[in-house]
Amino acid sequence: MERYRQAVALTLKFILAIWFLSASLAANSQTLKYNLKPLSQISELGNKKGVAILYLKAQGTAPSMIIKPVSLTANQKFQRYKGSTDYKVNLKGFEPGFYQLTLPKGSYQITEINAPFYDLPFSKDTNNDITWRFTVKTQMLSYIGELQIDGERSRNHVEINLFNRYASQYQPLKKLVTQLQIPYPLITGQAYHDDFARDFEGSE
Repeated sequence: MERYRQAVALTLKFILAIWFLSASLAANSQTLKYNLKPLSQISELGNKKGVAILYLKAQGTAPSMIIKPVSLTANQKFQRYKGSTDYKVNLKGFEPGFYQLTLPKGSYQITEINAPFYDLPFSKDTNNDITWRFTVKTQMLSYIGELQIDGERSRNHVEINLFNRYASQYQPLKKLVTQLQIPYPLITGQAYHDDFARDFEGSE
């Protein structure tokens, strides 16, 4: 009986510890509304920030995405940083093209894509998909892919994809960076291992 009471007490302590930890993380986190900006608006970067570059082709009434900083572990799983800032990024009203997000250096996960259509809500959960993960490095331009959100949809489905087109988009992006006289190097920002992208980057 004594062992049972001790086990119950230990379980309750564990549950309370998890609850307090979750409450602490929630209290220390915040969601920041963020708008994509053209590459021409890249300002001087300090020693703790870099730029994520996205090619966007998004249709729909009010598309958006959620980006969260993550801490990568050896097996490529992740956990939230304590006291981190989440970014809700508006994707509405942008012509197809390259856009940028200036972010603190680190690894990030695009965790959700929202693509409502009038009264039909829809969201795609990308929380555990490694292909939606990217890294921002200090004073560098990290290409993170081409995001496509299709305007045509059914009640329960919207075609949403993030394509890695670093090789095919490198030259037009590099040309644009040169024209704008942006003084930072261009790299692939995928946080997962991609032999082709790394080999292509090494050949440039």
